[in-house]
Amino acid sequence: MDSVEWLIGLAVVAMVTAGVAAAGSRRRQRRVVGGETVRCHTTLALGDERPPWWRGGRGGWLHLSPGRAEWRSALGRRHLDLSGARVHAVSGSAGTYGAAGDTDLRLTLPDGGLVRLDLKRRDAVTVAAALSTRTPPSRSPVPPRRRRWPVIALALCGAWLLTWALTGTIVDRDWTFVLALVGTPLGIAGLTGLAYDHGDRRTPRRSLRAPERPLEPELPAPDEFRFEALAPYAAREARPYVWLDPHRPDGIRLHPGGREVLDRLGLPFGLLIFVVALTRPTDVTGGRAIVTLGAALLLGVWALQRVLALFPAHRALRVLAGQPGEAVSGLVVARPDGEPVLLLSGADRRQVPLRRPLPAAALDFTGPLRLRSHGRLFTFEDVPGVALFPDGPVTPLPDDELTTLVDSAGALRREGKRVAAGYRV
Repeated sequence: MDSVEWLIGLAVVAMVTAGVAAAGSRRRQRRVVGGETVRCHTTLALGDERPPWWRGGRGGWLHLSPGRAEWRSALGRRHLDLSGARVHAVSGSAGTYGAAGDTDLRLTLPDGGLVRLDLKRRDAVTVAAALSTRTPPSRSPVPPRRRRWPVIALALCGAWLLTWALTGTIVDRDWTFVLALVGTPLGIAGLTGLAYDHGDRRTPRRSLRAPERPLEPELPAPDEFRFEALAPYAAREARPYVWLDPHRPDGIRLHPGGREVLDRLGLPFGLLIFVVALTRPTDVTGGRAIVTLGAALLLGVWALQRVLALFPAHRALRVLAGQPGEAVSGLVVARPDGEPVLLLSGADRRQVPLRRPLPAAALDFTGPLRLRSHGRLFTFEDVPGVALFPDGPVTPLPDDELTTLVDSAGALRREGKRVAAGYRV
């Protein structure tokens, strides 16, 4: 089997996997509407803090039925009851541990705890519709149906073992490799699926506790777009665990520091490591050593140029920030993809995407931010030395898009009403 056949096979597997995942999401929607209990894979995070990379998120399964939701760890040892929670914000999973295209769903528990779920968009619609249903949850919830694919995977693995035992000495070498490459994962997947089924039905040993916070009143749908009244809605949509950097509370500084210099050196240093790993020089006078030395000199000059260009650019920004500028009012909210965007008030409402990390002063939602517009940056009138940097052009902001930005949970519920008929959302 040549490389072209391998590439075609991988493409077919990727397409089949995507189709199976989409069909599974649609099937879960239909079953929840019919009153069944379904499961979907999700990642759980507690509170607003982003967990460190060595802990990551909590991968597990969400058991979902009308009026009831429960998160369980992969093997069922830990759980968290999400029944009665309300969706207060939703956005893309940019900057979190979710996969590309996932949705960051933020829930407020009845006791005031805050949790976040990273899951597929269609599953997020199903969760929002199920949590908003008026059907009372069952006292003894029925676990989801048993998975069929582990039994099928183990049966195929058994057929592979039988084929290997009967024709192992006759099968071509390439096909022997294919059988081993397919049969072994099938056996592992089948055993893992059986362990997951056991976890769905076991009694959890530990219940997770979400960090409590003051329970905020549920905001009504915004029907009048007065900029002064939108601050609570912007606070509900904020994602401080992604937008802020605890090591840089002032965001992108006007005076470059050590972290900015290291950021400029990161790419050249990474390329140098790649060149050394590729050439593997063993002799100081050999050809590989000369190539490595030449590449190191070029990358060193490039790194020095990147660092030296940092200071004049920041000096120009400081000169620009020292000018009077135009007084504007703004609010920071989340775009549908999860990135920050600055809403500007005025006769014509406008929006401008922002670069991360943001300064902590940008998430002060006691009222609209008092800013000065300098074209390439926005400075704070009451916080000197701090600025917001645009990450794109300023564009108009239509009313329907503003509704989605300040009420993402309402937009998700409206989508659930259209898709999952039968729910009162």
